[in-house]
Amino acid sequence: MKLFAALLASSEAWSLGSCADEEASGFCRNECSFKWLGRRDKIKFKEMGKHENGFLAQATAFSWKEAHLSKDGYYTGMLRFDRQFCKQPILRAIGAGNVVINVFDRTDGNYAHEAQFYEVPKNGDKSKEAAFVQFRRSGYLNGDMLFKGKDRFFIEMTNIAAHHEPLNPPNDNVSHDDYYMCFNNVGLLHQADEEQEDFYSSDYSKCAAYTRYGQDKDWEDPENPTAPPTTTTTTVETLSVAGPTLTPGLTCERPGEPWSPSTRFATDMFTAPWNKNRIVGGATVEEGSWKWIVGLNSGGNHWCGGTAITKNADSISDWILTAGHCCKGETRIQVTIGDWHNLHLWSKGTVSENEVTVSSKNILIHPDYNPITLSHDFCMIEVPNLSEAGAKHVPPCLPAEHIQSHKKCYTAGWGTTSYGGSTAHKLQAVGLWIFDQDYCEDTNNAGDLDDSMFCAGVPDFNGDGQTDGGKDACQGDSGGPLVCENEGQVVLYGVVSWGYGCAAKNNPGVWGTVSYAIDWIMDTMNANAS
Repeated sequence: MKLFAALLASSEAWSLGSCADEEASGFCRNECSFKWLGRRDKIKFKEMGKHENGFLAQATAFSWKEAHLSKDGYYTGMLRFDRQFCKQPILRAIGAGNVVINVFDRTDGNYAHEAQFYEVPKNGDKSKEAAFVQFRRSGYLNGDMLFKGKDRFFIEMTNIAAHHEPLNPPNDNVSHDDYYMCFNNVGLLHQADEEQEDFYSSDYSKCAAYTRYGQDKDWEDPENPTAPPTTTTTTVETLSVAGPTLTPGLTCERPGEPWSPSTRFATDMFTAPWNKNRIVGGATVEEGSWKWIVGLNSGGNHWCGGTAITKNADSISDWILTAGHCCKGETRIQVTIGDWHNLHLWSKGTVSENEVTVSSKNILIHPDYNPITLSHDFCMIEVPNLSEAGAKHVPPCLPAEHIQSHKKCYTAGWGTTSYGGSTAHKLQAVGLWIFDQDYCEDTNNAGDLDDSMFCAGVPDFNGDGQTDGGKDACQGDSGGPLVCENEGQVVLYGVVSWGYGCAAKNNPGVWGTVSYAIDWIMDTMNANAS
């Protein structure tokens, strides 16, 4: 074991970014001037979430003297994880990108995670040894967090993985608590970005490490420091934060069958931090962009949403997944797909392009559905072949496993835009964050959840100890989809189920967990194939 430890103390570098990959976009810089801001109280570090796969916190780049840390400033930030607080296997895992550190704000467009770097000092000085994570902030976007005019943001450590074995061979002496101590002692450095460089154009992580170690920077820096990237493809670019709206044009390669990401912890899950039947605080979507959503109605009156989960051929029936409480007591349901306008306007002749309406052939509620607790709140509706009926729908993937918490996902519907208010005239969508069960149990939903449910909403951005309100589903959105982008595909992870009010503080909405019911969904389709 001592021999193995000695081998690890070589000068081999673990890194992710331009300094590690000559083919990557941007340049590995050998000149940098980072200033130390501090750790913990010095950067107003505040824990926001803790779970088995990672941690979330809030921090502030606070310094009265530095204009570039103010509201509209541009700067390059560097997170430093010191050997004093972090075991060496964790530092290697951070440098290699096996453990991902992400920085972001409430909005998604003005931060980029650009590089991760770790190398043992050549002189073996453990007091200087550290891993470095570079991010860039490009000005202010409406809705971003500030503290006394200075930049405030989220820091996330994720992908610490099962058994906490980030490298091969595994390190049995690394525990969840070790990661936790490392994360909670992160330090922050900064330097002004006076040239307002493009994201991923310059990697300073190795420069920051060598400056701290007092080592000569023995690599060349391009003569033109503001040259554009040599390519538009880079490893770190896949770690960008999810956009304010669902990426248009997403499809599923194999609809109607369980789908899993190619890796247990896919890089596109490292998004944002961490709001039943409703859409509150959303925005009108582009017509035709949610090609899987359906409306359930009777006599022209919309009462629930749903998702077309198959696109079968040869006159084979298709299937709609919705909430069990939307089907309770119903013997015949009209299903409309391709709609954009509010369904109650049908009688006034408002019909969307590619809009198709069919009648249910079969209505099957989950056998364990409980109308009191809304446990197992799922219903499958068999309908005639939608393609033959003229639908241009695109089903989402069905998940074999649930999405990681903290992922930003999206829900949509035609329900009311406030509790007890009027319904939306056009299809509305909103971005929400996935909560883990422990986080949701700290809200007013405590005691009302089981394994067939999960919460999604807006986390405690303002630090008052309660989840924020302002975004949610509402009356009339029940049964509708909550979808996430995963490895370039759209995946259906939730069915709008219930909540206390709409978009209220500390009352996140509750969704049925599709992966929990996946066996019943598949068995239902197979047993009733026609």
